[in-house]
Amino acid sequence: MTITNNNLYSESYTILKNFINTNLTDPRNRFKKQWVHASLPDLTNKGFDGYPFVVINMGLNEDEHSFDLNISDKTFRITLSIYSNEPTEVDTLADELVNKFRTKTLTNNLNEFKAKSVTASPLSTSIINGLKIYSRIVNFRGHKRI
Repeated sequence: MTITNNNLYSESYTILKNFINTNLTDPRNRFKKQWVHASLPDLTNKGFDGYPFVVINMGLNEDEHSFDLNISDKTFRITLSIYSNEPTEVDTLADELVNKFRTKTLTNNLNEFKAKSVTASPLSTSIINGLKIYSRIVNFRGHKRI
């Protein structure tokens, strides 16, 4: 499917989730690959698939630079938060993400986005449910004229 004005968030999320599931290696080799989420999962739920996992958050800016009011430049600001109880898993996944965003294209082709940039935060730690959890945020910005 293609990103349109009618599915900006849902299709972008689907494209990113498929991209991550296709291009990132789950360090724990889980069978179901239920490790990409739209928000922080319920870590106390028996169905929680464990660490590591990735949370996708997305924002959107729109600039109209066209005589056609139905067409505008969209800037997608995507934040991919990586969480694990092992710091090496966070670093490995962040390395893979940044590398894949540089060398691959989303949807099969990230050429849904005509220009893109990637940045990442330093490794951070927090205590979640009594466990020391490591995280890193990878920011992706893509542009598309729709």
